[in-house]
Amino acid sequence: MTERGFDPSYTIRATCDQGDDVNAIFILPDGHAVSCDFREDSTTRQAVGVTRWETLAHTVEDEYSLAAEILRDLHLRDAFDRAVSAYFDFHLRQDDRQLPGAGV
Repeated sequence: MTERGFDPSYTIRATCDQGDDVNAIFILPDGHAVSCDFREDSTTRQAVGVTRWETLAHTVEDEYSLAAEILRDLHLRDAFDRAVSAYFDFHLRQDDRQLPGAGV
């Protein structure tokens, strides 16, 4: 994201599909939705490069527009961040583990 000029903390990942590359749809801070493929390091499983980047068309009433609204409104963005953090803490933190080779 940073290579493309976007702060990852102000994006929302809408989808993520594993394969030879990782495909994800992100909503960017400017409200645009992009589909991109990330090449994944086979050892660390971390995304190491963008292999495809495509801006998607969307309509006023789709889920991408809702995500764009969340990013534009400071109060919605803060509430969304708290909700995601609470969900992670309650459902996922106990099973979360560090990626292999990612420790520094």
